[in-house]
Amino acid sequence: MSINCHSTRHGKKRLHSKGLQRIRKQRAGTGALMRCCPFVIAALLAGCEATTPGPVKYAIKGQVQLDGQPVSEGAIQFRPVDPDGTPEGATIRTGHFSAQARPGEYLVEITAGRETGQIGPLGERMTEQYIPEKYNKTTELTVQVEDRNQQNVSFDLKSKK
Repeated sequence: MSINCHSTRHGKKRLHSKGLQRIRKQRAGTGALMRCCPFVIAALLAGCEATTPGPVKYAIKGQVQLDGQPVSEGAIQFRPVDPDGTPEGATIRTGHFSAQARPGEYLVEITAGRETGQIGPLGERMTEQYIPEKYNKTTELTVQVEDRNQQNVSFDLKSKK
């Protein structure tokens, strides 16, 4: 292979040869392949995800009230009665929640805190749990999740016995 050097107007030397032309053609083909590669990988990964579906869950929506007033902010937890089940949960905002769960029977725990007006030892604002224990730690609430979407459930809690 012969390589010839030529000077350009700016004093830089350029190389010319059939070998360099071949290398440039090979690089051009590689560039096109590299531009397509991410799309090929994405398509392969998308195919992998489609073959492993997760468990079927159904939507549960509802309201939570304490003494006839919506619980402004809190949490609702669905603990499965079946020991092999998976707990599910959601946030309560302005008395409403929206969650998803597998079909089955669940114990329902509802919690909500409010500020006491006291300051803690590290300067933090102290809060208290104001939902009675019979609705969380020692819950009496249950719900049966059916194998259909858009179940509506209401919990009307009482602070007094």
